[in-house]
Amino acid sequence: MRIDNFLKNLTIEELLEVQSKASNIVHSFKDGYFYICEVRSYGRNWKAWDIHNTHTLQDLCYQYDGDEGIVDVYSNNPDLSGIHNYGDLMFIPSEDDLNKWKGYTYLKNSIPKHEETLKQWEERENVPFQ
Repeated sequence: MRIDNFLKNLTIEELLEVQSKASNIVHSFKDGYFYICEVRSYGRNWKAWDIHNTHTLQDLCYQYDGDEGIVDVYSNNPDLSGIHNYGDLMFIPSEDDLNKWKGYTYLKNSIPKHEETLKQWEERENVPFQ
C-alpha cells in the first residue's frame, strides 16, 4: 500500500496533523440524511446538532452508551441497523412528522393529569377546611 509507506515517513507531529485533518473531514461529511440526537446525561437534556453521518452518530452513541447517558436518535436514514445504541433508534420521514408525533404523545400523556387536576378543582368545596 502506497499510503502506508507515505505515512511511515512522516514525523509524529505530521501524523497528528494528518489525523486531525482526517477526523475533521470525517466529522463534517454529510451523507444526505438528517440525524436528530437527543442526549440525556446526569439530569441534563440537549440535542446534538452536528451529526451528519453514521460514523459520527456511532461515536456519539458509544460515548453515551448507558453509563454516561443515553442518546435517542431520530433520522430519515432507513438503514440504521448497523448502529449500536442503548437508546432509541427511530425512523421518521421528516422533522415535521417528529414534531407532530411528540406533540401528540405529550398531549396523550398529559390528559389524565389535567383530568385529575380538574376533578380536584371541581371537588374543592367538598374538602374539609383545616
